[in-house]
Amino acid sequence: MRVHIGIAELLSDRASLFVFVSPHCAGCAELAGELQQWQSDESGPSIIVLSTGEREAITEKFGDTNVYAHEQSVIDDYRMEYTPGAIVVSTDGFVTTPPSYGADEIRRLYQTLTGRGPSDIVIGPPPVREGDPAPDVNIELDGERMPIADAAGDDSVLLFWDTTCGFCEQITDDVVRRQDSVPLLLVLRGNDVDTVRESGLTGPIAVDPAFAVGNALQAPGTPVAVRLRDGKVASTVAVGGPEVLDLLAAVRVIG
Repeated sequence: MRVHIGIAELLSDRASLFVFVSPHCAGCAELAGELQQWQSDESGPSIIVLSTGEREAITEKFGDTNVYAHEQSVIDDYRMEYTPGAIVVSTDGFVTTPPSYGADEIRRLYQTLTGRGPSDIVIGPPPVREGDPAPDVNIELDGERMPIADAAGDDSVLLFWDTTCGFCEQITDDVVRRQDSVPLLLVLRGNDVDTVRESGLTGPIAVDPAFAVGNALQAPGTPVAVRLRDGKVASTVAVGGPEVLDLLAAVRVIG
């Protein structure tokens, strides 16, 4: 029997090392025995091993290691390019490192987290919280470079968007219906403004191909939204379509 467990249910009071593997991945076999050892070490991070594929194939590959089977969409959500790959996730679900790929890099990341390895890997800052100042990052709006706080003005909901993102596409119609009643600033990951306009989104668009603002706000991808008021973060960071729509619904009236 397959039991469905949400990612949030896997988090604990320790930082988590999410390790993405596959039963068909030759490089993953190098880590099979070590992953089991890491999971039994309570002095280190919580080790969450996730794999696509059938349970029988996963068990054959990874033995007694505790592995959670998941759908391909989980890899897409975390923007993992291939396996084995790993990221560090904070206790409240924020990704705090860029992906590490390959057995050697994942070992190095694990050793850093346990204090037994190199210290040159930067673990991200605490999650952005309400009341924090807007990040000191410039963005392009109407052909002009300016701080994101200036682009947002007195009150804006930053909506991080990618025209190639299927999750953005799923909520486009809902965003279009809400855009006239929300102080919305679309932050485009890329520069395909024409495609955005064709979708029916008519508000101001800031172009941020490097995703510098999103990274500064610890946005794991798109769609993500956050409210800025008077130069400060004025909401939690909404991640994923449902949370984004909830935030837009809560900010109904401009002014």
